[in-house]
Amino acid sequence: MAILIYVALFQVVHLVATRVSAQYRTRDSKGQTEYCQYVSCFCHSNIAVLMALVSMFGVCGRTPTGDLITVFNDNECFDTPRNFHLWTLFNTCGFFLVDFFITAFVIARHSFLDRQMYAHHLVSTISFYLTLCLMNWSVVAGCMFLFTEISSAYLRIRWLLTTHSMGNSLLAKLNGIWIAISFFGGRLIF
Repeated sequence: MAILIYVALFQVVHLVATRVSAQYRTRDSKGQTEYCQYVSCFCHSNIAVLMALVSMFGVCGRTPTGDLITVFNDNECFDTPRNFHLWTLFNTCGFFLVDFFITAFVIARHSFLDRQMYAHHLVSTISFYLTLCLMNWSVVAGCMFLFTEISSAYLRIRWLLTTHSMGNSLLAKLNGIWIAISFFGGRLIF
């Protein structure tokens, strides 16, 4: 289902960009595909972070005294995957598979960095699906690790700003600061 959602999102981005962006219309088909890919990546990053936060703080309920039960303060919450955890992993696996297919076969990029991304997407997808065989804390931990996607959305914004000749704007500078903060907090500290 997630695969279909991200393929549909890709098509919606293409239709909207075709109507509103003259710069998009001047790109060749691979350039348009790359553009749609970056916008889809931005959407996935935000969805993944939101789902990770809900997975950590929003699915285990409250204690009888009203305190929030989270994966950080309750072993049962951490050890017991719920349906939302499965949806979270399926969402990211669907995105990774679509993104891998587009990059490898449609855009046909094969630089060293692209091959690293292929490995990241495929190893992550396989790992997430393997956690489902265990149905234990590893499913919940996989959801928690998706919080590290917090900096990815802003990398996509940087690409879009550069693509639209706004790479030196105030917005680009503020985005660069936010990339540094979110990378440090979301990937190095978390």
